[in-house]
Amino acid sequence: MKRISRRIFGAMLAIIMVVSMVSNSIFKSFATNASSQSSYATGDIITFGSYPQTKVTDNSLISTLNILTLSADNTVTYSGSKYLKYYDWFKFEPLQWRVLSNTNGELFVMAVKILDSRAYNQVQINVTWETCTMRTWLNNNFYNTAFNSTEQAKIETSTVVNANNPWYGTAGGNNTSDKLFLLSSSEAMNPAYGFSASTGSDTARVAQGTDYAKSQGLNVNEGNAYWWLRTPGYNSNNACYVNYGGYVGSNYVVNNTHIGVRPAFKINLSSDIFTSKAGSSCIINYLDNFVYGLTTGITSLENYAETAPGYILEYVTTVNGFGTGTLVNVTLNGATIESYTIVIYGDVNGDGNIDSIDAGKIVDYQNYIINWDPVTDAAKRKAADLNGDGNIDSIDAGIAVDAENYMVTIDQSTGLATPT
Repeated sequence: MKRISRRIFGAMLAIIMVVSMVSNSIFKSFATNASSQSSYATGDIITFGSYPQTKVTDNSLISTLNILTLSADNTVTYSGSKYLKYYDWFKFEPLQWRVLSNTNGELFVMAVKILDSRAYNQVQINVTWETCTMRTWLNNNFYNTAFNSTEQAKIETSTVVNANNPWYGTAGGNNTSDKLFLLSSSEAMNPAYGFSASTGSDTARVAQGTDYAKSQGLNVNEGNAYWWLRTPGYNSNNACYVNYGGYVGSNYVVNNTHIGVRPAFKINLSSDIFTSKAGSSCIINYLDNFVYGLTTGITSLENYAETAPGYILEYVTTVNGFGTGTLVNVTLNGATIESYTIVIYGDVNGDGNIDSIDAGKIVDYQNYIINWDPVTDAAKRKAADLNGDGNIDSIDAGIAVDAENYMVTIDQSTGLATPT
């Protein structure tokens, strides 16, 4: 898209304002920005954590990354984004998870894509889920790479039932306590989770791999790939899997490195130590770690949220003040226990106000003059989408201008605007 010169920006804002004035009817035509955490249903997609996924192909960016100093884990952070070097460069991106169930505020989720490719067990021996190397890798390497400390605190320790193979009787071994695990064959055939109850072809079980998973050896057929289940196969040195077409099988040796990984876990959508004050408009999204439903121009959450006894709120403001992007750290004896980010819809420069400066930045983002990373700038991206259509564009900029001129009011609980 053609870049827009700053010299004509004022004229553009005037045009945007006129367009938005005659299109107030669109404000209520889109879904709300603010998701009710209790409303997640089977098949819904959430984002949580990040992991290397897409291969970097921009030669200019590759040249820049190549001269940076790698951390011990072979990663670098550049321009707000994190990258992994594994022969090629791969960008860390938000992870998407398919909701399998929502029970009393506890989500059971599984990765939408195949995120990696590795053996169920590094050597071909008789193993169970309890003893396999996949379990160790998921609950250590993957867990620490994909989730920060705040996200880890929300992942529950699950009692994982390791039943015998339902067709051959191969022993499943002891039950385990895990943060992360693979689905069992019965879970992958559970209609309550959105799957077919048969072992036959099922589009709900079909999955594709990321660029990074392919770099690790994932076999792909017309875009689709195999992925492991934790149930033992027809003997103890085999494990169950799902194939290209969504069929469930039992006959792959455990040291096969060309089968993919779709982790699963249970996540808690509440907190006992940081809550909204009764009667306040404050909304705490425990999944995305956002705090919204606030008023512009505030300098603390004193009237909006509270902590359990002994805990203290500490703020890390943006360079422009107390607004979108301000970190809210819940601390105990100086240690951060939970961390959240403030979102004030319409405020993208972090000063807590909604005005033409924010509109200008929204236009700049639309025209690729500035970049907001999906992970590190998630709060800005959320604050900018003022009509809830999933895009950030001149319509949103127009709404911000109208809000500055008291022509619309932006509901800080939903992010949507209504004419005043």
